[in-house]
Amino acid sequence: RARYVTSSTMRSVRAYLFALVAIACAVLANANLEEHAFEGDILPLAALGATMNPDGTISGPGSKAGGPHPRQQQEMVHGWRAFKKIFGNPNKIEFGPDGQPLDPRERKGLRVIAKVFKSRAEKQLEAKNRKMGKRLGSSGLFGAKPSGAEKLGSGPELAKYVTARKRVFSLGLDPEVERTAAEWFESLGYVSLHGDRHFAKGYWGGVVSEMDARLAVSVCTGTSDVSVVSGYDFANWLPVPSVADALALDFPDAKFVLFETPVETWVKRIKAKADEARALGVKCGCVSARVGGPKPTSRSTSSKCGDATHHVCDAYPCVYEKAFSTAEMDSSIWREAYVNHIAKVKTSVPADRLLVVPLTGAHSPVTVSRALGEFIGLTATPDAFASQHPFEPHMMSLQAEHTWSFFLFLGVGIAGALVLFAPNPYAQRAAIKAGYDEFGR
Repeated sequence: RARYVTSSTMRSVRAYLFALVAIACAVLANANLEEHAFEGDILPLAALGATMNPDGTISGPGSKAGGPHPRQQQEMVHGWRAFKKIFGNPNKIEFGPDGQPLDPRERKGLRVIAKVFKSRAEKQLEAKNRKMGKRLGSSGLFGAKPSGAEKLGSGPELAKYVTARKRVFSLGLDPEVERTAAEWFESLGYVSLHGDRHFAKGYWGGVVSEMDARLAVSVCTGTSDVSVVSGYDFANWLPVPSVADALALDFPDAKFVLFETPVETWVKRIKAKADEARALGVKCGCVSARVGGPKPTSRSTSSKCGDATHHVCDAYPCVYEKAFSTAEMDSSIWREAYVNHIAKVKTSVPADRLLVVPLTGAHSPVTVSRALGEFIGLTATPDAFASQHPFEPHMMSLQAEHTWSFFLFLGVGIAGALVLFAPNPYAQRAAIKAGYDEFGR
């Protein structure tokens, strides 16, 4: 069963933006807030070179010299994130969107506006997450940085010998290994995101796959907002490797894992995965059935391709192009991209935060599990943990569960109850006949 978790998110965001418009209008119209009073007037954003648009976005021109302001990487973004994109850390504001230095009064005014935006955003997100029953990650949007399992909040019950909940990102590009990793972490009780799929425990011990394409869509639209994965303990597969630097910056206490597969083995596996993705892309109207053919003018409305909130074509073939430079597989180009990616990760991610797992030749699932457990710090008993949770595909997790299976089981149960408790007409007839025979005597 697929559930598009971004649907409720988008509805909440739209409601949140309308609220922000009202707040911003009040701030800009009254130039002060009773609940955040301070000496002097709040400086309107217009005086700082920024404007509030009718749709609730904030925009600002480039510097007066004609060049773009270094903080302004995106013309328009929303709410609290918009403020941070334009001005940066409210406590360290030095320049306006026009690139000009701000005086103390201007900086103080901006800090008050930032405080209003942030408090409203925090309340809105906390209320939304309570309603959805999902935990709120402690990093990304509001700038708080995770420092351990307690900061990640609660999730599913942790498996035996798993004593800590840490944040982990896998930066590998081997589709088979990354799928195994996502299943393995899910089996430990970690909330896992594999590409655009979130794994959750199913009714009968397997897992159900729920779609969450927020990161993929964000990367493909140019925003690369990694805060959308703050609600996950573990995330991997495309487009996670493409935003490794942003993840390392926004989650300073997260651990990173790099599974390294021999190049030739990887080429075979990625070709199979790319062919599978392309087949779905053709079916959904993302790409032409003929390689290099014209892009389809319409998208499929099949449920396998998405809904009004997210469509497969919003992320495909973009995520492959981001990772390998070309949307269509080219063995030589993709092979070079893979080698370069492995080398880049080894040099760009701090050594104390990165575990490289070479999967060359015969490797023991127990040995890999022990190395992961010790490095991440998710267990206090590495040997017992590794024996209980070897790093290998979990066959139970491969059992895809569907909504119809629940109703089938329910129907069989009801039928069984009817058979068990319903009166037996043949038994009644036998009793009546026995009564007549006795009466006749």
